[in-house]
Amino acid sequence: MTNSSACDFLDWNGRLKAACLESTLKLQDITEATINEKLRDARVAVILSKADDTQIKYYAAIDGGEGAQLDEKTFYKDMQRILESYAESGKGQRPGGDVVTFVVDGAQHTFMPEDVFYTALTTGADNGTTTENGENLKRLVDWIADVITPGGGKNNQSAACEQCHGALRSLDDVDDDVVGPYCDKALADRCAIPFPSASVAAAAATTEL
Repeated sequence: MTNSSACDFLDWNGRLKAACLESTLKLQDITEATINEKLRDARVAVILSKADDTQIKYYAAIDGGEGAQLDEKTFYKDMQRILESYAESGKGQRPGGDVVTFVVDGAQHTFMPEDVFYTALTTGADNGTTTENGENLKRLVDWIADVITPGGGKNNQSAACEQCHGALRSLDDVDDDVVGPYCDKALADRCAIPFPSASVAAAAATTEL
């Protein structure tokens, strides 16, 4: 953006407005600042799919024009990098606690307005089983209930913690051609534990690249 009036919506943050005027502003910069400034007292929960077909096509188009390609592996890895930046930027500073994510295998685009909101597990949007290898899996609808329920702590059932299906891997050790489900090791074991003085609220959104 070079038109100064187009950047006026960022008057609440001088750094973002300056980046807007210099045409260096990224969508995730706005989201990160919003989480840490506008939503700092809220529990923030992000719902997303590892291979969201709609987002992949959208970001490929705005980055390279019509017909541009973005593969699923690159999309997922870049998405995890952005989530790491959200997590690190507000670490220990948000009364609302950690930003947590529910990551679903597959290409489903939206969840909350759809029937899959009630069926989705980390293993898929319409997966019928709630166990895998003897492990109990949490449904998305129950996880959202945890997000908006007062409480916190890994042994407290009302704590909303990071949910992802797959082996934990460091993104630095993941090649772009890695096949199969994996989860970002840097985001594991995070829980939305608010400080005692925090109000309980929730925001749910998909991520931006």
